[in-house]
Amino acid sequence: MKFTIRRQIFAAFAIALLAITVFSDISYVTVGRFKESFQGGKVARNFIDDLNAFHDSVMSARDAQRSVLISGDRAKLTILEAVNSGLGGKIRALRSAPGAIGRDAELDRIETLARALLSELDAEAADTKAALGAASVERSSAGMEQLTTAIQQLKGLEFEEFEVVDQFTNSAACNLEKVVLFGALAVIFLVALVGFILAHNILRTLSRLEGNTTSGFQSEIPRFNLLA
Repeated sequence: MKFTIRRQIFAAFAIALLAITVFSDISYVTVGRFKESFQGGKVARNFIDDLNAFHDSVMSARDAQRSVLISGDRAKLTILEAVNSGLGGKIRALRSAPGAIGRDAELDRIETLARALLSELDAEAADTKAALGAASVERSSAGMEQLTTAIQQLKGLEFEEFEVVDQFTNSAACNLEKVVLFGALAVIFLVALVGFILAHNILRTLSRLEGNTTSGFQSEIPRFNLLA
């Protein structure tokens, strides 16, 4: 089968289109992995922020209760009451967070400790004289420490997962950079090579045509002379 100029042009366009398609597909897959890794890191960070907010909420209730015991200003108990009433919603929000998947045991312990601590704070606030006893204060203080430890342990697990995700994200970013850089260079080189070969073949064909035309014209010169 003769490889005509038309077929060469079609082949050149097909090769260029194939190269661009392959480059686009590889870039799309790499970007998808990068986005997935970034989303995983974002989920871990958001869950850590939620745990910090929960800890701060319980801590504010403890601080308000301590202020009541010292100053006698029971108006500050509204903070403790608000935290108590909103505890269930905060726990449900933690459990429904994307980062809470597989963390049921840890969240069960946090919920148990938080409810026990708030119950102890309520009891101390209801009986100020008893609360001023060292044993009662030590119980609530120990409860706060246990809750803080449980939250820190869960955050530690999240940080470990975040580090793995962060490493994968950095790897995906490096791969994306390589794909964009070397892939683009490869496509440019391939298209330029195909264009060069195509141009060379076209010029060679035109040169042959020009040579055939010149030879035919020269062969007609004697004929014209004879006729003269």
